[in-house]
Amino acid sequence: MITLIALTLSIILQFVAAFVAVSLTKVTRYNISWIFISVSLFLLAVRRLFELIPYLYNKFYEEVLFIDHWIGIITSVLIAIGIFFVKKIFNQLKEAEQV
Repeated sequence: MITLIALTLSIILQFVAAFVAVSLTKVTRYNISWIFISVSLFLLAVRRLFELIPYLYNKFYEEVLFIDHWIGIITSVLIAIGIFFVKKIFNQLKEAEQV
């Protein structure tokens, strides 16, 4: 029961964080790195939601596990791409400082 409550709170907090990140997209002038990171945060929240399903419906465990793995893979790719673009931004800032 405590695990179920903690998982539910975690889902709520992750969705709040994801929506805040998405709302900051306009502030960042639709920077592609922030978009990738925001989508990744949203997918992490969705993945956490899928972790809740076996607690509620035990018969869907295999299907949920398959979807969970693919969401994890996609999230990892998006985070890697987002961080690559962030690194590019920092390199541009460093070059601008030197000039």
